[in-house]
Amino acid sequence: MSLPSRQQRLVREIDKAVSRSDPRLASMAAIFARLAAGEQMPGREQLQTPASRMLVAAAVIAALISRVAGACARQLRLTITAGTAVAASMVRNSPLARRGRSSAAGTRSSARPDQPGLPQP
Repeated sequence: MSLPSRQQRLVREIDKAVSRSDPRLASMAAIFARLAAGEQMPGREQLQTPASRMLVAAAVIAALISRVAGACARQLRLTITAGTAVAASMVRNSPLARRGRSSAAGTRSSARPDQPGLPQP
């Protein structure tokens, strides 16, 4: 299938984005391209009208964009999860939190072992 140069450029850019976001998919596509390089496209799969070619090109582009968006969403979720863990760690290790733990530890040290939390007589 041949596309106008503008669309070919757009497909190449999408291909590069997918290759960066999903290397496994890119390697499978490269293997398929090598295996199918010498074969003719079956007649039933060839497009006859320019309008139908545009429709297929738009569907391919939409599928690739969907794949890239999914990869971006997964990366964003991982980034947010990591950021939340870092923020929680920062809160736990803040000077204010350490001060609160040390004063709480001081009140617990006066408690009897058989009755935690109660002061010794």
